[in-house]
Amino acid sequence: MRPRISHPGWTILPMAFLLLAAGASAPVPVIADQVFPEEITCYEATVYCQQLIPYYMFADEPDSLLQTLDFWEDNCGSAEPIRRVRILASIWDDVFTEKIYDTRLIDDLAWRYDPDRERAQQEGDYDDLGAGSVASVVDFLAGAPAFDVFTADLADQLLPHTVQGGLEAFFCLFFSGQTDKAFALLENGALESTELHRRYHLALSGLTIPTWRDFWGMTGSFWRPMNDLGSVGNHAGCGLFAGRQWPRWVSRFEISLRLGRAAEPYWVETHDFIGLSDRYSELNLMIEAGPTLLRSGRMRLDLLVGGSMGSLSPFKDEDDIILTTFHGHLGTGLHIDLGRFESWFLEIDGRREWISDPPENGSDLGGDAWNARISLGFFLKSRNEQKLEKLGR
Repeated sequence: MRPRISHPGWTILPMAFLLLAAGASAPVPVIADQVFPEEITCYEATVYCQQLIPYYMFADEPDSLLQTLDFWEDNCGSAEPIRRVRILASIWDDVFTEKIYDTRLIDDLAWRYDPDRERAQQEGDYDDLGAGSVASVVDFLAGAPAFDVFTADLADQLLPHTVQGGLEAFFCLFFSGQTDKAFALLENGALESTELHRRYHLALSGLTIPTWRDFWGMTGSFWRPMNDLGSVGNHAGCGLFAGRQWPRWVSRFEISLRLGRAAEPYWVETHDFIGLSDRYSELNLMIEAGPTLLRSGRMRLDLLVGGSMGSLSPFKDEDDIILTTFHGHLGTGLHIDLGRFESWFLEIDGRREWISDPPENGSDLGGDAWNARISLGFFLKSRNEQKLEKLGR
């Protein structure tokens, strides 16, 4: 016996409004007789079918529902929402078998809650953004978000009528938005002999992840010079960085800027200019790398060795006078992964710098310094990593 579905009027009314607002020329179909205009666009077919599907489920008319799905597919081509309803309808009609799947099943699961899908719906972006190229125009039409709400509610209503831990329960949990519980069933031995389990793990086995991860982020620093360079005083800095992390190695490139004035003015002498300046805003380009010394859970300690080139313009009106310094670095950094999927990270590091004196004559601006730095970064996910997350891994 088919489960009784709650009245879908809250879904039908918004769909009818969308049709009228769009100024569609074709008449609204007569639901009872299932009469459609001879020429119809995919948009009009989608609006009609999004009204008819809830109606036929409420009216307990599975044959009319199947004809409506065929009509929708004939006018728009196969699409994830149509395949989603076919699965839920077969559960509702108690005729579900795994023969209903097509080759796009796992890609459909990955695409259903893809963040790009929601963004594209909001922006009206019709690009094919789907995992495995399963996105279609149906996903981005005006009524799609409301229809998604309907199918989630339908799946939630069907769930109590399924066998706990069975295939039907998986799809009801998944399409109702309870994805964590759904994917947990796939790790349960009860589904091990199913086609869904086989396809799911086959897809996972093909999603190889690189041993390295690229990242980028922002950093803030406190720089304390010593010896002859101490006369310029302490400076705060900020910057951007990008790099790559391997299991036991890390490298990164950083561009940073230290702003401010020198604590004491310094002399600058070139072949045709002598002047006194207190400007000390230095642009620094740095590259560093090093091995991981210790690792524990989400934390690791890295040894950092690198070098950089700094440049500063001591005079506002003398753009051709640039003081260039070269830095050598040695330090350690504490890296802490953040977030459920360890997508974000925090780094706190300190390093000693040895700085050369600029080749120009004048005050000695060489020496050494301590540099403390705090960074917040984000790992860039490969396409395979993104799909694994969508599949609950």
